[in-house]
Amino acid sequence: LSLKIDKLRSRSQMFFGIKDELQSTTNWNRAVYELQLLKDCTLPSEKLSVLVNCAHAIYLSNAKEQKEKSADNQYHKHVQSANEAYFVTGDDFLPIVIYVVVQASKTQPCLTDADLHFMEGLIDPTQNRSEPGYYLAV
Repeated sequence: LSLKIDKLRSRSQMFFGIKDELQSTTNWNRAVYELQLLKDCTLPSEKLSVLVNCAHAIYLSNAKEQKEKSADNQYHKHVQSANEAYFVTGDDFLPIVIYVVVQASKTQPCLTDADLHFMEGLIDPTQNRSEPGYYLAV
């Protein structure tokens, strides 16, 4: 598994199916950092919090980069509309998460089946039907 992850880590964002307009110039480093914190967590609630923080980092990174691109477009007066923005949809989110998981798994997988079963089995059922439950399912 580690050898496969090593091979995947050198692949581009496009390889993972991330649309050109959503590719991160920072390689989603904030989300990668957040996910790497998972190995330091012991409680399922802490692990779930890390997953939610990772997802938020993806959305925030995209929003920041889109804002910077928009400002750059206004400055350079490109033909393309400066107000054109690309948002991360549910379909766009999965390839980004896969890319982030691969990048966060430098020495060992950052997220294992045991982690997932642990969180699924021990989280509060109300959380399973809210935002944390959605990100756990993804």
